[in-house]
Order: sequence, then C-alpha cells, then structure tokens
Amino acid sequence: SAPEAVRPQGAPVACGNGLSAYAEAFAGGGFAEVMPHAEQVAQLAAIALAAGRKVTAAEAQPLYLRNKIAYTQAERRDMAAAKAAEGGA
Repeated sequence: SAPEAVRPQGAPVACGNGLSAYAEAFAGGGFAEVMPHAEQVAQLAAIALAAGRKVTAAEAQPLYLRNKIAYTQAERRDMAAAKAAEGGA
C-alpha cells in the first residue's frame, strides 16, 4: 500500500524499509533499521490476546507499506516490445 492508503488503528509502531522508501511520509517516526518478522508479530498478538484484546482474522493482518517491487505483465510486455523495437533481444 502507498502511505496514504495505510490506515492504522490505535498508536501504531512502524518499522522496516518502507519507512526509508517513503521518508517524507514518516518523518520523525518509526524504526527504519528494524525489519519485522512473523515471530515478533506473533509475540505482539499473544500480548494483545492476554490483555483481552481480540480481533477477527481479517483484522489481524499487519499493515504493509511497500514501494513498487515488480512490474505488471503489461509493463513487462511494453518493455519487451520497446527492447525489440530497438533491435535488442
């Protein structure tokens, strides 16, 4: 999701390289050097459950912020066509 599409609830804690990719959106917040892992997500879930906080399975997913990580099929076709037009392989 793009930064403006991420709608956290409560007081979010942000970490990971998405903060660096969107530095202007996260100025002064988060931990860009810390990479999240499923183990930590499970630990946070256990703490929340022990405190009586429950959510549905759909609500239990972390919010991910990503910059573009892959080309679409249409973009790949366009790139291949442009390369072929230039005489490339």
